[in-house]
Amino acid sequence: MKKIFLCSIFCIFFLQIPFAQSISWETLFKSADRNYHKGKYKEAIISAKDNAKLIKKKYKNNPAYIAYMALYEAKCLVAQSKFNQAIVIINQINKDLNNLEDENGKATIIAKKGWIELQIGFLDKVERETNDYLSKKTTISLILSTEINFVNLMAQVYLERWDLIGQKYNQLLPEIQKLTLEKKSKTFTKIDIQYQKNIYSLMLSLGGKIEMLKGNYDKADSIFKIHKKYIEKNAEPHIVAKYWDRVGDNFLDKEKFDKAIDAYKTAKGKINKKSFMAVDLLGKIAHTHNQADEPNRAQSALGDMLELADNFGTETDSTIYHLNEMLLGAERDIKFENSERGRLTTETLLQVSQAKLPENHPFRLRALDNLYQAYLSKNPDTEKAEKKIEDAVNFSRNLYGNNSPAYFYRLLRKANYYLIYTDNFDIPKNIFANSPEKKLFAERTENHKDFVEVTNIIVNYYDITDRYKEALPLLEKTTKISKTKFGEKHLHYGTEMSKLAEMQLKTGNYKKAEETMKIGMKAIRADVNRKSKEYAQALASMAKIYATVGNYEEAEDALKDAEKIYDKLDIKTLSERGTSAEEMAFLYLRLGQFAFTEELLTQIIIEKEEKLGNKSRKLINPLNQLGNLYLVKGDYTEAEKNIKQAENITKKIYGEKSLKTCEVMFTMSKFYASIGDYKRADNYLQTILGIRKTQLGENHVEVGNALIDLALVKLYENQNQEAEKLIDNARKIMLSNFDEKHPLYAEALKTQGEIFIQGKKYTEALEVLKIANQIWLDKLEKRNTNSAYVYRLMADIYLKQKKFSEAKDFYEKSGKIYRKLLSEENPEFVRTESKLAQLFFITGDLKKANDLMEKTTNSYLNYIKLYFPALSEREKAKFWAKIQPDFEFFNSLAVRQAENRPELLDKMYNFRLTTKALLLSSALKMRQRILNGKDKNLIDKFKKWLAKKEQLTNLLALSDEQRQQSG
Repeated sequence: MKKIFLCSIFCIFFLQIPFAQSISWETLFKSADRNYHKGKYKEAIISAKDNAKLIKKKYKNNPAYIAYMALYEAKCLVAQSKFNQAIVIINQINKDLNNLEDENGKATIIAKKGWIELQIGFLDKVERETNDYLSKKTTISLILSTEINFVNLMAQVYLERWDLIGQKYNQLLPEIQKLTLEKKSKTFTKIDIQYQKNIYSLMLSLGGKIEMLKGNYDKADSIFKIHKKYIEKNAEPHIVAKYWDRVGDNFLDKEKFDKAIDAYKTAKGKINKKSFMAVDLLGKIAHTHNQADEPNRAQSALGDMLELADNFGTETDSTIYHLNEMLLGAERDIKFENSERGRLTTETLLQVSQAKLPENHPFRLRALDNLYQAYLSKNPDTEKAEKKIEDAVNFSRNLYGNNSPAYFYRLLRKANYYLIYTDNFDIPKNIFANSPEKKLFAERTENHKDFVEVTNIIVNYYDITDRYKEALPLLEKTTKISKTKFGEKHLHYGTEMSKLAEMQLKTGNYKKAEETMKIGMKAIRADVNRKSKEYAQALASMAKIYATVGNYEEAEDALKDAEKIYDKLDIKTLSERGTSAEEMAFLYLRLGQFAFTEELLTQIIIEKEEKLGNKSRKLINPLNQLGNLYLVKGDYTEAEKNIKQAENITKKIYGEKSLKTCEVMFTMSKFYASIGDYKRADNYLQTILGIRKTQLGENHVEVGNALIDLALVKLYENQNQEAEKLIDNARKIMLSNFDEKHPLYAEALKTQGEIFIQGKKYTEALEVLKIANQIWLDKLEKRNTNSAYVYRLMADIYLKQKKFSEAKDFYEKSGKIYRKLLSEENPEFVRTESKLAQLFFITGDLKKANDLMEKTTNSYLNYIKLYFPALSEREKAKFWAKIQPDFEFFNSLAVRQAENRPELLDKMYNFRLTTKALLLSSALKMRQRILNGKDKNLIDKFKKWLAKKEQLTNLLALSDEQRQQSG
């Protein structure tokens, strides 16, 4: 876009030479200019060289005239994409400038040279040289002063020097207007007058361009409309074409693609079809078709573009026009057909451009931007993407300066790359420390085309750093902008609504999140193919929200629909399916589909570890979910392993006080509670509550979740009054966020029921447990372990009330669910069977009691054999303390029936010996692993621990008198 502007604008300033008013100059360049505007640049150079002979003869080799003619040749060389030859001429002119005595001549050369250097990409140099010259306040003609100021202004516009542009434009416009009105002045020829009309027309449309760069698209549109009549009446065709080109750019930024294409076609109709500007306009048309998802029309425009480009050379010549055509073709490939081919083509173009184009030519920045996005699209290659965004940052700094919006924009993109694709948050943290987003939008408005993208980058940063409350209003703003810009039936609006819904979830606005997501889904459905990847991703997001608010059936339907789409699109790998697979695991864990969930999570982890290593933050969620699944299944060894790995990764990446760390710590607290280590569970939950209250507020659902678990832990620690206070608070929080039919409210009721049981409030306990169970049945039907747990609690109540028939029914219902969803080896099933055995004992059915207890005790032994070896000594002790009462109950049965069934005593002793042996064997295996290992530090510590343990054992063996004697 910038290249085309420069090409089309600088040529008009060679129509006359202000420092010499002579009729000969009016005719001297007619032939050259005629050829130039027809695209006959070689012929234009020949005409210019013929003029050089006249200059030598008539003007006695005046250096200014000679330099001017050389610049005319350089201008034609640039139009032919022969940049290196043009630069050689310019470098020679730079050396000769100091020898020019005629100030008007010198000023003319600086102005004309400036236009060419802008075209080549020497933006900072042009601004600096024109600033230096203007600061000297040399006496030159008003026309020349105006032209140099205009060149200076254009450099500032490309560099977006907003602190200077406004004042410069407002000062320069009336000066140019005044010159344009002096039609009758004897000092101006017809060429002068037309020249001023051209430059004034460019200034008028530049006003629209400036507003467009700020994001004031409607204001820009108004400016263009106001000045259309004047420009079309007074300016030459190539200037009118520039006007329509700018109108098209404004429509393109607004994503009004049809109007943009119409404007570009109108511009093309104003100029000779063989001129360089015609080629560039076809490129813009092709690019717009790409953006509008019209690949066939883009291909047609590229064909026309290639045909015109061949006027400037062949593809092997690698002119800028051929390079642009190939870059746009690669852009089309990446988006629609063959992304790998598009990447390879663009990489090749980057290499070719190093030899064929000037060092800082804007073409290379476009190629780098395209490659960065391409490497993050289908079959992403994040390492190459990282290299390209780094190159783009450096290139934009070299081209535009380190205080330019173009540089800040790519710096923010770099930050976003590290936020999304790496675990290195120090880089984005350092970038955001300098507030590039504020500098980028110091003058740009919220309607700017980049505002939503940049705001989403800021939101990503806030999300990573737990600043949800700051992120929420930003997303509310982007949704409003998207709605205004695209309407309520557009993918962009739907996508922003989806992001807003997810942030509303994190801030605890669950009801609002569901409403927001429904609106977003409606917008996406209206705009995209319901068999597209975008639609599948939206369904996955919707499913997450449905599951969070307790609408499991709707969540399952949405995920199934998403999976069908992925299958039809032949998107097989779980990594390509994105969050859909993890959301499915999250849901199916709650739906009781444990075998499928375990297989899914295991596959997700394998894929991520193969691609990202075993320390990536992308592993945290699946590891944590898998750990939670193993907890439900009673596989405490695997549960601890996965949760611990997730916890280590989380703490290393996010720190110990992050909300992300809290999620894993919450699962770890459940692990400790499950094995009976209530003190550690208590400590974890207290830490979690402190972080969540600080970050999310006292009334957030996640605070309520932690309170529910802490209440249960306090109950097991015999702190009943504290437990009651905690569960009352948790219940209030859940009701303030959900209605009385939400599963999380049911969770609070279940825990409250346990507390009531402990306080012997059986009627109240039954009441809340029945309500809780009905909620789960409504949401999950019979495929949930929550109902099994509630049935067991209700059976406990009936047993205490001596309602043995009801107790038996509910123990059996509980066991049936545990057996179906888990296994007969699961601790929860075994615990239920043990309680049923106690019921049989109380009711006098000793045979059933004996049979069940023998079965449950064997199950416990098998369980200990399988899982104890990997547990720590503390964990073994805590879990043994939890299940020991069941063994003691069996012992009581055996002792009581010793006379009639002496074999039970044998089994009792066998169980006792077996448990002791297992505990000892586990300890010996651990000892052997340590001593046979290679960790010398660990071995030394273990030996010291053994020595202290032996010393303590010896001390304990001493009598009181001996201990006193030994001191």
